[in-house]
Amino acid sequence: MEFEALSGLIRWMDRFGESLALVLACVGVILLVSFLVTVMAWREEPRGFVFFVKLLEWTLYVACLTLIADLVAAAIYNFGLVGAFDGDIPAWAEGLSLILYLGLIASVVVVTGVLMIAAILSLMQSVDDRPLLVRFSQSVERVLFQTAGVLLLLVLAGVFYNTVARYFFNSPEQWSEAAPRVFYLWMTYLAVAVATKRGENIRVTFIFDRLDPLRRLLLEVFMHVLVMSMLSIVIWHNFPLLRLGLRGTMLATQWSNVVTFLPLTVGGLFILFYQALLVPKAFAAYRASGAPRLRDRRKAVFLHLFGALVVFFVLQQTLVWANNHYDLALLAFLVIMLLFFSLVGMEIAWAIAFAGFGYLVLTQFGFTPRAEPFVIFSQMMTVGIDSLILVAIPLFIFAGELMNLTGVTHRIVRLGAVLVGHFYGGLANVGVVANFIMSGISGSALADAAATGTVLLPEMKKRGFPPDFSAAVIASAATVGPIVPPSISFVLLGVIAQVSVAQLFLGGIVPGAVMFFAMFALTYWLCRRNDYPREPKASVPEIGNAITGGLLAILAPAFVVGSIIFGIATPTEAATIAVVYTLLLGVVVYRNVSAKQILDAAGRAAIISSIVILTVAASQVFNFAANIERMGEVLVAAMLSISENKYALLAMINVLLLILGMFMEILPIMLILAPILFPLLEGMGVSDVHFGVVMVLNLMIGMITPPIGLNLFVMSTIGGVEVLSIFRRAIPYFIVLIAVLLAITYIPVLTLYLPNLVYPPG
Repeated sequence: MEFEALSGLIRWMDRFGESLALVLACVGVILLVSFLVTVMAWREEPRGFVFFVKLLEWTLYVACLTLIADLVAAAIYNFGLVGAFDGDIPAWAEGLSLILYLGLIASVVVVTGVLMIAAILSLMQSVDDRPLLVRFSQSVERVLFQTAGVLLLLVLAGVFYNTVARYFFNSPEQWSEAAPRVFYLWMTYLAVAVATKRGENIRVTFIFDRLDPLRRLLLEVFMHVLVMSMLSIVIWHNFPLLRLGLRGTMLATQWSNVVTFLPLTVGGLFILFYQALLVPKAFAAYRASGAPRLRDRRKAVFLHLFGALVVFFVLQQTLVWANNHYDLALLAFLVIMLLFFSLVGMEIAWAIAFAGFGYLVLTQFGFTPRAEPFVIFSQMMTVGIDSLILVAIPLFIFAGELMNLTGVTHRIVRLGAVLVGHFYGGLANVGVVANFIMSGISGSALADAAATGTVLLPEMKKRGFPPDFSAAVIASAATVGPIVPPSISFVLLGVIAQVSVAQLFLGGIVPGAVMFFAMFALTYWLCRRNDYPREPKASVPEIGNAITGGLLAILAPAFVVGSIIFGIATPTEAATIAVVYTLLLGVVVYRNVSAKQILDAAGRAAIISSIVILTVAASQVFNFAANIERMGEVLVAAMLSISENKYALLAMINVLLLILGMFMEILPIMLILAPILFPLLEGMGVSDVHFGVVMVLNLMIGMITPPIGLNLFVMSTIGGVEVLSIFRRAIPYFIVLIAVLLAITYIPVLTLYLPNLVYPPG
């Protein structure tokens, strides 16, 4: 139902929306002029800057609190007041709802104006030259970080409530499924803004870092301008969705549908703001490199810009000609643009999004029979990630953050040390064991590598292990993380390919164990051959203490996997169980965490997961374009033209995935190829669960191969070792993992035994 006052507001906005936008634009100009005058007056008074920044910071807090209050109040109205008054809402409740909605709109308008002002200032001067801008950007980051953490905790509370209500009381509430999805959408786009500010978006800098300072500057500014242009159009075309959302309500919560589409607008404005700040930072980096001033290189800058225009004109004419003569011209354009921007240093998510965006632009200029509206882009950036199962991603990452915070990681490492430290391999095999155990909690190779590497690399260095070997062992051992359940990669693949996540979890147990034993045996042999140090054999009391201290920690994987297998919880609810269990360890058992530390851990988990989720959203747009251009049909026809034997096809697919895994992130590969390969192989009798495990295992090998290998970069950062040195030491592990991949590919029973045992084929 809709309140009458809110309905009146909607009708008024529909009637006067354009006039309102014009008025707000005029007000924004007036604010900008006033602000610039104020800045000039306060130039000699730093306290004036501090006061203004604090005022803006509290404005942001009010906006965030108004949003949360609006959602909570809507829930109270629908599940409390509506029932109490039999649908006859009292006037005071109607008025309060109207105030909350108006407060939210006003807060968004104010924040938009402030961000516009700050962005213009950022383009005028270097960030370092503007104390106000520095303080303001830090204040915005702090507010968004804390808000994202609170939203993730609300997601946790909602999913956990639903799990308890469904399993123990057999009375799940629909709102406890819908509300966490709304919180998760807001968390994602606010956290992406923080990730942009901190430079934590995933990007490939292998080529970018090898350019001279001038070319780096021009390329980086060019990419930032492209992203800002795309974001501006996406935000603008999200307004029709907001207007439609105001006219309806969500069935489960009775909240206005606008709360689903508003995160893209609000979060997009913050992302746009921080993207604008990256432009002057690029100029500051150029100056810091010691390169000649740009005014002294005007000729070179002009030649580069002129050359770029010539290249653009040639490419445009070539594309027009190719589109008139070849059916696959636009498909080739999609793939080339994705690869180009990914390899030259654009953030992976934005590179994928821009490839899809470029396709939509071309449809406006007659390259396709009909023009595709830009609103599709905006819609898919929200609808494409509005899935309860994707909520498991931030929750699993949150569990990994809590493991480090509560000391679970240290206890697991200590347990591994007393059990296998005295064997050949010493702390190296402790790293293999610790990563295998931790893989049952976090579900992320990067999280496991960072956690165990931080603990073990300094200790291994003290014992005399070569730093590059130590880093190679941890980087390789962490690849088991997404194979042993729970696995974020399996959750994503289940969503993309419509495969049972529970069966994928079960299918990964035996291959994960095979990987573990293979890498343990290899480490044992390498350390024995090189006479690397071992730990003294632990005494019985030491073993007892380590087992006692680590027993509760290693029970977490049993709870998570068991809850899925026995139907107690979905993967998302299982992730919630992992978080709650780890929280109980830290708060009740170990008593070593505070509320502030938990909130900070939630904020970090929100930022890390938002990058993954943004990539999923961007890939929805790319897949839309790829489907129109029949990318799946083309790829399938090309592969079948070589061979129709399923074993030969599996070999070709493995080679293709290994090559792509060297140059691309796992997520975009799965998003682009899974919808194509799964139907092809299913038609040839290959189980979806079997191929799903093969695909993830194959792409995990890419985590230890340059130039992209993220595990290598994590270990390089922690251990201070060159990436190529780590890779050289990881080559034996690469060979062993290839052997495991072949075994898993051509011996399906290793993958399918447990899934078929628990879920017998019908």
